Amino acid sequence: MRKTILLLTFAITLLQQGYSQSIRQVLKVADSTYAQKDFYVAFIAYQDALKFDTNRTDIRFKIAESARQFNSYRIAAQNYVKVLGSPDKAQYPEARLRMAEMLHKLGEYKSALSSYQEYLQTNPQAAPEFAQMARKGIADCDFAVKTLANTAGQVRSPLAYSPPVTLGEKTNSPYTDYGAFFRKDTLYHTAYEFAEPKDKNTLFNKVVRSYQDTPKELLPASFNAPGKHTAYSVFTQDDKGVYFCNCDPINAFDLRCDIYYRDLTMPEKAPIKLGINLPQYTSTSPALGKNTQGRPVLYFVSNRTGGKGKLDIWMGPIQADGNVTSAEPVVELNTPGNDITPFFHEISGRPPLFFFSTDGRPTFGGYDVYGTRLTNNRWFTPFNLGAGLNTSYDEIGYVRNPQGDTAVFSSNRIGSILLAKEQEACCHDLFKMGVPKLVNLEVNTFKLRDSLALNGTTVSIFEEAPDGTRKEILNKTEVDTNYYATIIERHKKYYIRAQKKGFITKDSLITADLGEEQTTLVVDLFLPNLRLDVFTLLAVQETPLNGCTVTIYEKNASGQFTLLETKSDPNGNEYNYLVDLGKTYLVKATKLGFSVDSLEVPMNDETVKQFGYDVTVDLFLAQVKLAINLFFDNAKPGPNPQITTSESYLNLYNTYIQQEEKFLGFSGQIMRSFFQNTVKRGYDSLELVLPGIVKDLEKGMYVKVYMAGFASPLGNADYNKKLGYRRMESVINYFKQFENGVMKKYISSGHLTFDKDAVGEDQSGPDIPTALANVKNEIFGIKPSLDRKVQIYRIITDTKQPK
Repeated sequence: MRKTILLLTFAITLLQQGYSQSIRQVLKVADSTYAQKDFYVAFIAYQDALKFDTNRTDIRFKIAESARQFNSYRIAAQNYVKVLGSPDKAQYPEARLRMAEMLHKLGEYKSALSSYQEYLQTNPQAAPEFAQMARKGIADCDFAVKTLANTAGQVRSPLAYSPPVTLGEKTNSPYTDYGAFFRKDTLYHTAYEFAEPKDKNTLFNKVVRSYQDTPKELLPASFNAPGKHTAYSVFTQDDKGVYFCNCDPINAFDLRCDIYYRDLTMPEKAPIKLGINLPQYTSTSPALGKNTQGRPVLYFVSNRTGGKGKLDIWMGPIQADGNVTSAEPVVELNTPGNDITPFFHEISGRPPLFFFSTDGRPTFGGYDVYGTRLTNNRWFTPFNLGAGLNTSYDEIGYVRNPQGDTAVFSSNRIGSILLAKEQEACCHDLFKMGVPKLVNLEVNTFKLRDSLALNGTTVSIFEEAPDGTRKEILNKTEVDTNYYATIIERHKKYYIRAQKKGFITKDSLITADLGEEQTTLVVDLFLPNLRLDVFTLLAVQETPLNGCTVTIYEKNASGQFTLLETKSDPNGNEYNYLVDLGKTYLVKATKLGFSVDSLEVPMNDETVKQFGYDVTVDLFLAQVKLAINLFFDNAKPGPNPQITTSESYLNLYNTYIQQEEKFLGFSGQIMRSFFQNTVKRGYDSLELVLPGIVKDLEKGMYVKVYMAGFASPLGNADYNKKLGYRRMESVINYFKQFENGVMKKYISSGHLTFDKDAVGEDQSGPDIPTALANVKNEIFGIKPSLDRKVQIYRIITDTKQPK
């Protein structure tokens, strides 16, 4: 592939000659250069000719045609529009077709589509090749519009895709750059430039190489034949040979090429001109690979007879000396259009991939890169590599590095180096991009029982290394959906786990072996649900007992229980919990004025076998006298002569519970049981009661709480009684603070009242340490510790205010 553009200095010389001559002489130069396919020079000459007579539509049409063929698409479109607006537009029926083609190239798909359709409507007798071109344009524009609409709004992950970027002026020339090939970390390609620094009049195709960000380097004359166009450089896998092309110009635009093989182990030996070359046809774009039987072949492109279309992809078996003497077309991949720049890529353990450019399949415009793979000794249906790579311009010569993570291709898209900036004309430059080796993984969770969506599942995804170790890449719970998505890497293994309380965990081990045309892997997981149903019953009678509080705990490996969930139902006796298979749970039921019942339930296979996925247990509670004991530290709250305090029992409790080790130091292990069981149980009992009181108040009920305050014997009776009142006040303060003060308004309205009895020293005695010898027993002993308390001994709930 080659686009020759003569030097601007030469073009200017022709123009200067044209200004001093007649329009006939200028048109002679223009027509001559156009016939030689020097389209840029022809464009300049036609523009000069138009200055003689600006009404010449025929010259305007030639300007448009010339601009079109040196890739100045916008200038060409503008001139086609002027042709179509002229009085003699009927003489140029193809102008609308070519304008549609230019709009298509510029990515203006909807406008191009309308123009293609209008061309067919206004030219029912159009030549078959032009009618087919219009129909192909309509199909391609429709393909592009629909494809881009499907991808609009999608977030492109930087991990999943790296947009193409130009290789820059260190690698690209102002002219055409193409034919890239990776030889380890070195990039070889063909550049159309001056072969000799002193010769600024002759451009040749020559093979150059560059390493990473270093400027390109021209290969020596031993590789680039002097006076010849040398293109492509495809090295064998063992690095002992290279295939390349020597080409001769047919005109200023086209080349005819032959393929050669050079043995790099014998540099003195002349290269072999392959037997597949035919003098009447071009043979170009060599690529090493395998055929459907896995045998080594050389792929190449030729316009010889026997193919499907114009340029076709051919292949031939490679002989021991590197020669290729016979060839056949790759009929599964060729089209009636042009199929060019083949590239075969293989990484151990993965299906071989094959890439090529074509204008004979649905494209975004011009040449698009397509891919396929060898699966079970056959070619997979070719697929377009998508809008992330392909554009309305040409994309050709797509290759990948040996690791398969970087691709390089040639394109004349926006971003290429402009040779003629005024005309927005550019040639093909090299671009690179990260290979889209990552794909979307979509996980959907369902109930096995009815196949309905299971929202609220926790999905964990792990990448599994070859040694079996796993790295978590996703751990997420979606409350409102059963859909989870992340990005994973092709050809790697992933372990997926879906779990939710009440359902049996579902695992799946997958390998992301998708074809390159596939961008999404969908995994559906169906979870069997497991439920624990608890019923509270009145002991002896075994009748339903409503209004209980049921708590479920999970048993860990060390035998300890962790609280999971607490439920209360004033109007029912059934409590349902979603649980996990393989775990052990403890369920406990409580109710004010009733005994406590609990049961340990192992959720193992035997339990599931006995009950199924709904496990049922009954808890029995007997009626008992109410007694909630709330314990205090010595002389708390605060040593003052008042009967009121601003302190809350919650703060006093938290401070007191932290004194456990101090009390242990004085009174031994008996105090551990006191703190862990007695003190904590009192606080926990209050916490169980308060939510029920709130619910009754919210229903409009009246609640009266009876309590008594106590102190240990250490001072005068009056002090201890005041201390008892302060302790009860601290408990009432906690009532006021509970759940952000939800009960304060009920206290103000009289719906919640308290009956206080300060027993003081009448039953216990003083609570202030004086100069006593046995401080240990009087303060830190179990007896005084049990005396320092507030006891809630009765709670009355009624529809009217209790007396």
